Amino acid sequence: LQSAIHSRLGLKNALSAAREAYGRVDHVVAVPHLAEPDTALGLELDLFDDAMQETVRASVEMLRVFSSAMLEHRVDPGSSVERAQQVGSFTFVLSLATLISQKGHFTQSVTQHAVFGVIKAASVELAPLGIRTNAVIALRPRSEDQESWLKARTPAGRAAIAEEIAEAAVFLSQPTSAIMTGD
Repeated sequence: LQSAIHSRLGLKNALSAAREAYGRVDHVVAVPHLAEPDTALGLELDLFDDAMQETVRASVEMLRVFSSAMLEHRVDPGSSVERAQQVGSFTFVLSLATLISQKGHFTQSVTQHAVFGVIKAASVELAPLGIRTNAVIALRPRSEDQESWLKARTPAGRAAIAEEIAEAAVFLSQPTSAIMTGD
């Protein structure tokens, strides 16, 4: 969807579109905004605040808006010993800046780290409700082109391709990965 999904209104519009197309929401894949290159001493605080709003606050709002929709379809397992029903899941696609702060990318490093904190905290809060929250952290081709040294620091020695990220997100949405949350 090409709406302003960093706002509550944009998220509600995205939810309405998903409900119209699919009837319900089971899995959400989120790709938080990547801030433009900057430095700690050279950043403009207004732009930093905007980036925090578009990534961290938007991630929290997305969890709140879509979790509520997911919980509408929750079935109480009662006292059954069987596996609890998965209500839904979130997969965030984050940049390598989540793990490796990059010189000249101060705001991106801060916001990606913060979104990962949201994921970790949400996994603890939402897991008892049957909602899982995970991340796929990948070196994106854009970053590889800008910073060739990053390629050498990734286990695969290359950027992820879109299909690999999508396959990981699909895996994380399946009931077969029901034990994974906060990863």
